[in-house]
Amino acid sequence: MTPRIIYDDADSDIIISGRPHWRANTGVASAYRQTTTTYDPVNTTTGLKPQLEFFFYGSDVAIYGPPVADNVSISYTIDGSRPRPLELIRYSSAPQHGLKLWGLENLDMSYHDIEIIPESGSFSYDYIAFTPNRLTQLARKRLIMDDNDSELQYSSGWTSASNTTIQSITSGIPYNNSLKGTNTVSASMSFNFTGSSVSVFGSLNQQAGRLAFSYSVNNSVPETVTLFTGAPIANNSWYSNRELFHKDLVPGKHSVNLQLLEATDSQMLWVDYVAFEGTSTTTLTATSSIPTPTAVSSSTNPLGTGQIAAIVIVALILFFCCCFGQKAVEYGQRRRRRSTDEYHMSETANNMGHPVIIVVPPSNQPSAIIHNYISAAGTMPRPQMTDPSQSSTLPAYQPPNPPARDAGPVEAPPPYNPNLYTR
Repeated sequence: MTPRIIYDDADSDIIISGRPHWRANTGVASAYRQTTTTYDPVNTTTGLKPQLEFFFYGSDVAIYGPPVADNVSISYTIDGSRPRPLELIRYSSAPQHGLKLWGLENLDMSYHDIEIIPESGSFSYDYIAFTPNRLTQLARKRLIMDDNDSELQYSSGWTSASNTTIQSITSGIPYNNSLKGTNTVSASMSFNFTGSSVSVFGSLNQQAGRLAFSYSVNNSVPETVTLFTGAPIANNSWYSNRELFHKDLVPGKHSVNLQLLEATDSQMLWVDYVAFEGTSTTTLTATSSIPTPTAVSSSTNPLGTGQIAAIVIVALILFFCCCFGQKAVEYGQRRRRRSTDEYHMSETANNMGHPVIIVVPPSNQPSAIIHNYISAAGTMPRPQMTDPSQSSTLPAYQPPNPPARDAGPVEAPPPYNPNLYTR
């Protein structure tokens, strides 16, 4: 079961405006910590608009207190919304305290701001409770574990209060309408928690008999608490929200063990809930740390487990696609560079030309064999020259002269004359 956080009416977590309209009540039997706060519309000595305001991280919230009259009208806002009617829960006949007056459920996991605005009539409230989530700061918050919470371990000899017993408690309804009781000597209850203080609350039945128990924190020497001494009692009334014991502790992890020592006549030890003050290291159980809301009161929707898994899978796919795409781009760039280099090399080879030898056939005039280099394009390309003013001090480029070649005699030899030779 999820532990809840309680804002008592006297706590500073509740901001009250128009203070003269509000009256603090102390010594209220069966109220939580014996205090309540009452709104009085008759007191108009101030022009400030009366309202209550509180903030919390939680998945639900409720206001508890005594029953309200039919003429009471209240509105509220949540997270800056327009005022809307607060639908009070009406009771024709009910106990005097501990009633749920109004609540909201299935809230999202964002930070909530609620304003309670009285419109007409007089009413009282006792405390505000909400279920925390993983975003809730637990330090210096008062957490409550109901008697049915799985964190509370009971030995044999304990029993759950019947509906008849619950309905007979007219002074105040137990928290969550449940109690655990025992009249078996040595029956025990134990639990662990992380906090800086702890209290155990229960219901007391004013009847004959003796009732005593002991408690031990962190295996220390047990301390004895006597609730009834066996003195004659005139009535058979009940008191709810009674603090059975309280212990201030060093912040940290602690263990508590409670054991019944004595229960005579019709007496029984009734446990209602455990309250402890959280610290910065207090954590919630796995089932209560991330509640699964089915509706929201603002624009932020929490994601379910399936949705989170789908998002993780899509993110991984996108990651691998990005990596593959980057590799593909780099491969394409290398191929484009290689193709460009090959293209320029081909163009250079085409423009270089090849040496060609042209032979001029003999004619009646003296002729010579002309050797020259003729490029395929007709002229041999020359390297482009830079502006001499911008070049270095080296001499300008000069093309090489072709080497001189012997072209033979300039004139043809005379015809053969046999008279010139002797026999």
